[in-house]
Amino acid sequence: MGCCNTHPSNTWKSIWAGKGLLLGENKRWKMQVITNKFTIDEATKILCIPLAQTLEDDMLAWRRKLLGSTWLEVVTNS
Repeated sequence: MGCCNTHPSNTWKSIWAGKGLLLGENKRWKMQVITNKFTIDEATKILCIPLAQTLEDDMLAWRRKLLGSTWLEVVTNS
C-alpha cells in the first residue's frame, strides 16, 4: 500500500487524534495533555514537530471529481 507501507484509514485516525493535541487558534501544543498521555520519549518527539508560525485560514486542497464511473481525488487551485 504506497511507498510508506501505511494504511490510509489508520493514518487519518492518527491525524484526527493529533488535532486534540493543539490549542485551537493559537497553533501551540497542549503541553499538559502531551506530557500526561505519552511517554517522555514520545512527548519529546511530538514536541519536536514544528508548527506553523502564522495563522491562516484552512483551505480545501483536494476535491472529488467524477470521471465516467470512477471518482478521482484532485488538487484544487483555491
